[in-house]
Amino acid sequence: MAQYEMSIRYTGEALEDGRMPIKDLAPALLAISGALQEIQRIKDPNQPTLAVDIKATKKGSFIVDLILANGPDVFSRAVELLTSRDTEAFLNLVGYGSLFFGMFKLIKSKTKKEEKLESGQTKITLDNGETVIMGDSDLQVYRSVEFRTQIRQAVTPLEKEGIDSIEFSSEKIEKLKITKSDVKSFDVPNIKDEEMPSSTSIIYVQLLNVAFEHGKWRFFDGSSKFFATIEDEGFMEAVIKGTQQFSTNDRLKVKLRTEQKMTARGLESEFYIEEVLEHIPGAVQLELDFGDKK
Repeated sequence: MAQYEMSIRYTGEALEDGRMPIKDLAPALLAISGALQEIQRIKDPNQPTLAVDIKATKKGSFIVDLILANGPDVFSRAVELLTSRDTEAFLNLVGYGSLFFGMFKLIKSKTKKEEKLESGQTKITLDNGETVIMGDSDLQVYRSVEFRTQIRQAVTPLEKEGIDSIEFSSEKIEKLKITKSDVKSFDVPNIKDEEMPSSTSIIYVQLLNVAFEHGKWRFFDGSSKFFATIEDEGFMEAVIKGTQQFSTNDRLKVKLRTEQKMTARGLESEFYIEEVLEHIPGAVQLELDFGDKK
């Protein structure tokens, strides 16, 4: 199994004795692991999930050694030995580490301009005048909300009194230092909601709850329960006047509009009943069988 090591060093007065509270360290290390796994998911989605383990802690400030491994199971190891994939796997791990370091450096700076090149790559100009050329997968990592959220969590210990910096180091990669003044740069940008095309369908729903105050009624469509806003003014007027009355298990045939949007929290849906086409009472009656029908 290919392995690659990197070290994380926390410095500051609070760490003089080489100790650090688990409540501060654990979330940060989990976030670093999550960020590295997000890089792998984007770069090599078909590979076994990256394993990130802790090596023995060294003295001096507070140092944690991480071991990146490309697959935890014996079967993967046997296949690699037979197919000589260890070298390729190791290079992949080095690539993940290099990209991890590079993203930290990039996010520390402010992006001034993004430009799509004829080659298909993206040119990013930073506020200090430096430029970075990125391929699609690297750009996807840079824009990943999951990755940005994880690395923001990774620098959270710097908000604690007495912890002044975090240093990342590894073989063949330039040492990276993050200080308290850098923390704000890692805040996750507000993500604009992406509106998706709405869809309309004619369906039957079972009425579960009538709500007059907030206007959203609760329904069941046979597979899931949901709230929907009634937009049919004629139907609502009949309900208010009492000409439309409801009982348990009533069903409605409706014209349902579904509106969806992608947010930082994930996919969200809103439901609207444009028109109530039919109200079917809930009482279920048996159809009588009078014998042969001619």
